[in-house]
Amino acid sequence: MSAIRKNRSKRAWWGIKDSALAVLLVTSALLIAVAVGSADHSWFTWFALLPLFLAIRQLPPALAALAGAFWGGCFCLFLAVGVTPSLSLSLHSFALSVTALMLYAYCGARVTRWTGFSPMLLALGWVLVEMTLKPLGLRRGLLAGPQSANGFLHWMGYLLGYAFVALLVAGVNAWLVVLLTDARLRPVSPNARAAWSNAERYPPPQTFLHSEFLPLSEVYPRPPPNVYRRAVS
Repeated sequence: MSAIRKNRSKRAWWGIKDSALAVLLVTSALLIAVAVGSADHSWFTWFALLPLFLAIRQLPPALAALAGAFWGGCFCLFLAVGVTPSLSLSLHSFALSVTALMLYAYCGARVTRWTGFSPMLLALGWVLVEMTLKPLGLRRGLLAGPQSANGFLHWMGYLLGYAFVALLVAGVNAWLVVLLTDARLRPVSPNARAAWSNAERYPPPQTFLHSEFLPLSEVYPRPPPNVYRRAVS
């Protein structure tokens, strides 16, 4: 019975996690769609891609591709039926959005399994997504277009290209994922507390020898030389 309860609890926990991720992906697509439709909400783009990048980092490639396709479909729908529609919904636009994000998420998860989570590679890959979705007719892309209200990034887009602005925004989102997932707060164990109290009671010596090639466990004290023994005798 205990094993059955554990399996049920695991399935329930997985269901909660999957549902939470789905809600976050929908919210992410909505925020990006709102930013594309209104330059006043351009600041959404600096963090709205976190759920998508989190799925790429945590999920296996097949599930990450499913999450990317889900994100792309929601994004296309929100653009078409929002308060200020930015594109006309069609089978071509929907299929293009779903396919582009599915391939991006799959390739990103696959590269993550090979080399680790790389914000720079994901940012470069996002530039390809921007180029793929160019037929949708979005003005200056998904991430660079909303930054037209920002004077500095607006002129940077004119000088270096709007692909560079998109790379910068996507890179910030990816680095935020790294910072948030790697910052783990762990409670202090009782052994560590005891070690700290002993260290305060008996302070360590001021000089010590450290060698990476000679472990301390292999160092044994040597007896005094034979000359010293003869003198004592």
